[in-house]
Amino acid sequence: MAHHIVYTDATMCLATCGRAFINAWFKSPDAAMLRMLQQHHRAYVATHTGKHAVVSLIEANIGRTLAEDARLEARAQAEEMITRTFCHCFIVLGTGFYAATVRGIISGIQWFSRTPVPWKVFGDIGEGARWIATHAQADGHSDTAADLRAAIEATHRAAPAAQAK
Repeated sequence: MAHHIVYTDATMCLATCGRAFINAWFKSPDAAMLRMLQQHHRAYVATHTGKHAVVSLIEANIGRTLAEDARLEARAQAEEMITRTFCHCFIVLGTGFYAATVRGIISGIQWFSRTPVPWKVFGDIGEGARWIATHAQADGHSDTAADLRAAIEATHRAAPAAQAK
């Protein structure tokens, strides 16, 4: 299954693969960047019937805080897309205390928000891809873990910030 990079800059890279919409973050987003994400997410939804997975790939070293306007924008976007989503996978890259803390914060936010779709936070792209594939297949889609892993890894590599490391 082919993946398609639909947008990339130093802050984020957006891609699609089958029934997955992938967003990779390399810096803390502001509200304007989140609106750019939403523009591409809406375009994806407009061309695909049914539900899809959302994959958020996050560099653990990005900023610890999100400005209030960005938090509100992110919440509004999540509420808009929830009925079109069959699962949400968060992959926080990195090891050690800080990466584990970021994963814990995301888990806490998701837990308290009572998201009505399955969600999970991972530290490894392969584990996340396998989890998404299980949910995709349960929802009647043919996405494979190998295809999803390749797409997520390619999305990570496509960003200029990732290439500079």
